[in-house]
Amino acid sequence: MLTKLEAENALKPHISKIGQSLDGGWKAWHAHYKPRHPILDARARAAIVYCEIIALAKELFTNDADVKIVKRGLTYLIYVGDHIILRFKKSRNGKPSNIRTGQQVLFQQQTFETMFPSTLVSACYELDNLEQTIESLIVIAQMNGKSVWSLDISIGEAGADENKVTFMSGPSPQDKPKPSRVVARNAKKRKDSESE
Repeated sequence: MLTKLEAENALKPHISKIGQSLDGGWKAWHAHYKPRHPILDARARAAIVYCEIIALAKELFTNDADVKIVKRGLTYLIYVGDHIILRFKKSRNGKPSNIRTGQQVLFQQQTFETMFPSTLVSACYELDNLEQTIESLIVIAQMNGKSVWSLDISIGEAGADENKVTFMSGPSPQDKPKPSRVVARNAKKRKDSESE
C-alpha cells in the first residue's frame, strides 16, 4: 500500500479532475433531478449522482494517457498510473458508504483482484447533515474496513480554477466530531430559559 505522501504525489496531476467529477456529479443532481426528489429515494439519488460523476470523469480524462477508466461488474475503476486504483463513493463520517458486498470487502482489504499490484482508494464526497451541500471531498485508503489515511481535497470556488486545487492538512474527516442530528424536544425551552 502506498503511503499518504506517495499517494498524494501520484494523484497530484489528476486531483483537480477527480474533484471536478465529484463536485459536478452533485451539481448535476441539483440542476436536473432535485426538483423530482419527492419521487426519488436516497438510493435513486446516489445512483444518479454516481452516474453523473462517472460521465464527467470519462469526459475529463478522455485525453489523459495516465488514467484509464474500466467498468468492472457494477462499478467503474479508475486506474491512475501504475500504483493507484480509485473508485468514486459517497462517504459518511470520513468513511466510504457501502453496502457490504463481497466486492466491497475485497476492496477494503486491499485484496481486490487488479491488473497490477495497486493501492485501492476511494474518492468521496461527504454531505452536510441535511444532505444539501458537499461538506468535503476526500480520498481514502482503507485496510480491513479501517481508514489507513485520507487526503482532504479542495477544488476552490465551484471547481472553476484548477490552480486552486490543494491538499488540506490537519485532522482527517473521521477525526472531526459530527454534530448530532437529533435535538431533544426540551432543548429549545432550556436554551430560552438559560438566556433569560
